[in-house]
Parts: sequence; C-alpha cells; structure tokens
Amino acid sequence: MSSRGDGAMVIHERTQHPVGQGFFHSALVNGEKGPVSYVVDCGSMSKYASARKARVRSYIKDLGPRRQLDILYITHFHVDHVSGLEELLHEKRGLRVGTIVMPLLNDVDRLIAFARSYVEDRASANTEFYRSFVADPSSAISRFNPRRIIFVQSSRGDGGAPGSIEPPTEPFDPDLSARVDSVEAWKFTGLGRVGRYPDGSTDNNDGTGALIAPDTTAVVVSSFGSDWLLAPFVDPGISQDQTKFLRALAKERGLSLPKLKSWLEDIENLKTLLTSDVADLIAAYDAVTVDLNITSLCLYSGPVNGFSLSMRGESFATNKGEHWWLLSHRVAWLGTGDAALASGKRRKAFLKHYGRLLNNVGVLTLPHHGSENNFHDELVTKISPRLTMAAADRYSKWRHPGAYVVQSICSHGSAVHVVTSKLPSLLREYVELF
Repeated sequence: MSSRGDGAMVIHERTQHPVGQGFFHSALVNGEKGPVSYVVDCGSMSKYASARKARVRSYIKDLGPRRQLDILYITHFHVDHVSGLEELLHEKRGLRVGTIVMPLLNDVDRLIAFARSYVEDRASANTEFYRSFVADPSSAISRFNPRRIIFVQSSRGDGGAPGSIEPPTEPFDPDLSARVDSVEAWKFTGLGRVGRYPDGSTDNNDGTGALIAPDTTAVVVSSFGSDWLLAPFVDPGISQDQTKFLRALAKERGLSLPKLKSWLEDIENLKTLLTSDVADLIAAYDAVTVDLNITSLCLYSGPVNGFSLSMRGESFATNKGEHWWLLSHRVAWLGTGDAALASGKRRKAFLKHYGRLLNNVGVLTLPHHGSENNFHDELVTKISPRLTMAAADRYSKWRHPGAYVVQSICSHGSAVHVVTSKLPSLLREYVELF
C-alpha cells in the first residue's frame, strides 16, 4: 500500500484517459492482500485512433507488458467503448486479464448496438473482432484467455447493490468466494447466485469459465479501514424498441416475425447479417430510429459503508499540473455507461439500486458522454457529486456534453470536467486515508 510522508495512504487511484469520443478508465485499489487493478471500457471512434493507441500503450507501459489486469469491465457493446480491447489485451505486447465482466445482452440488443456503431463509425465497426464480439461475445472474448467471464443481468428490482441498504449482506456464495479469494485479492459479495452461461461452457469448480450473475452481486476488496466495493447495475434495453427493430428487419428479409426470430437463433445466420447482409441490418435500423436504447452496465467504485469517524478520507484530482482538493469522505466514483437515465422509471431503478451508497459518491461520469437524451436534473440533486465528468470530443454535429446538462450541473454547485483526446484534459484522482 503506497503512503506519503505525512502519513496519508493512497487506497484508490483512478485515471480517465483522454481518448476522444469513447471511454477508457483505469484504476487501482490497494487492499490488504495486494493491489487490484481494473479497467472500465477501452475504446474510441476511429477519428481518435492515434490518441487511443497512445494512451493504451502508455497504460500498458506503466503496468508492464504481460502483467495481469485483474478485472476488465465492459459497460455496453457500442464500438467506441471496445475498439481498444485488442490493443489492451494483445497477446504479445498487451496485458493478461483475470476476469472480464459485461452485461448480458440478447441477440437483438447486440444487433442494434452493431447497427448504430456501423452507421456512426463504419471504420471501427467493420472489423473482424467487433463482428465476432457481437455475434458471440463469450467466444470472441475468450481469445484473450481470461480465467473467467461474468455476464451480469438485471435483477429487475429484486434487491440492490451490496451495502445499499441495512443490514450489510454476506457473501452470496461462500464456496465460490473462497476459491476466487485463494487466487485473487478480491472476492464476491451480495445477493444471488452464479450460474453457467448457456453456451456449453462450464464452471470448472474453481471459479473459471463463462458465468452469469445478477447485478445484486459485486466484487469487494478488503482494504484498510473500509472494504472497497465494485458494484454493477444493469440498465436493460427497452423491449418495445427491440420489437420495432425486429419488425423492420423481418420486412427487409421478407420473413414473418416468428420466422425471423427462429432464423436468428442460428449463430451462423447472425454472422451472415454482420457480413454479407449487413445492408439489411442497417436498413432496419434506419427505418426505426437512430437512437435505440440498448442494455448498459453502470459501476459504483467506493467504500461499502463510508469511512469510519476515526479515519479521514479525502480525494484530490490532478489536471495540467494543478491539484484540486475536492472531497472529504465522499470518495466514490460512479460510472453510468450509456444508461438511459432520462427515463423516470429507469432512473428510479438506478437510484434505488445504489441507495445509501450514493452518499459516498463524489465523482459521477455523465451517461452517454453527457448526452441530453440520457440525463436528468435529478441525478445531480439526488447524488450531489462535487465533480462530474464527460468523456467526449468534437464529432460531427454532436454536442457532448449538452448545454442543458452543463447548466443543470453548474446550477447545483457541481463542477464539469470534459476529457477529450488532448493529453492536458486527462483526469487523475487519488483517494487517501489518514
């Protein structure tokens, strides 16, 4: 565990890397059994490919090539969030990865994600890796040889994140937690149980393989003074959007809706749509809308119960060589992926899921790069972050973050920081315990 001369110990450090229109966040939790490194997404649009490659290679150099990244979180399947994975996990010059966590998406969700990515950034979407990732996520991601892949699904309001309510929850599967803990410096906690991913892969009784877990489970790192929690929330795609898309695709294919659904059950047919028949996919997407909602994963990173009164936790950020002392006790980070939090129903589920953990949040990442279509003023009033962050850059006519978003945040006394493709916009934060 790193420490400073004044007695302060760094228990969590995190970096928002400037990769342009995309997302690349890395962090390190110093625990009692050793440090735990994790990354949230790694990608950007092709316009910013050079910046993305430079930041990924710099991060690999800092950790050391072929060192292990403990956990990789993928929030959703848009290409600007995954286009850097091949560089990050390159078999010769990249990192090894222990666990990969991503939301569980059905075939239609993934096809919608591909269509949107293809329309917005064809150069990034039209790659062998991305097509294989959309067609069969488990198989595609297995090429990086992780010990386990965990697909997280929505608990549909059945419970919340560990620590969101009293009393605190116990490990959801003590046997699995013990097996993981014997190898890793973290363990599982929460409510629910792990199941096998339905693709023929198996749990080899040592926590490996492709698994499914509800979003009421989380990773916990035993840290000094307060356990550090990495707790997901899955914002599911809207089923009516999927039905609209399927009907449009059925029309393009000249099939009835039931026959199309049956046809899509064959993975080879999915691959056909993503290659030789991609025109049908794009025509169906254009016929419905250009802004369909897809399933997205959010992530809370912070203490389970906050710091005890006998301790003092502070967080500060660095930018352009300056130090900003921002927080006392509210040291958690909350990422929102592309969650559609402008919707009252979805926002209510999100806020309820994290409950009392929101009292720890000091830094909030804005959903969908700060898009007005995903934001609501209630996010600021209910969470009260001291700092909000948008990973965005100039692209076409997009305005990220939106003017309404910035005005809302600033009117409540919070700050907005935009991380672009320029190195001076990099945001690095440290959480210290005294």
